[in-house]
Amino acid sequence: MFQKTDYLPVFNMETCKHCKKCVRICPFYAISYITGEKEDKSGDKIKLREDICIGCGVCASNCPSESITLKKVRDVKPADSFIEAVTKMMKGLQKS
Repeated sequence: MFQKTDYLPVFNMETCKHCKKCVRICPFYAISYITGEKEDKSGDKIKLREDICIGCGVCASNCPSESITLKKVRDVKPADSFIEAVTKMMKGLQKS
């Protein structure tokens, strides 16, 4: 069980080298690389599954072109105990 952080990655496709390391290294398979139709790769995109991403920052800290930054998107107090974490998770599942 993993608790989400307050952050999500933001991808700068202008500086991205299209190495796809972020896709390969994401421990939750939350990142996909979408190939566009242009030969120069200018139409390529990165798709983030925000529902899966926990904001761990592995992608950002391993990006060779430093094209990924983390943006604060929420302000959630972390659980103080395992029981509190499970309770929060279960409440979140009930909202879906």
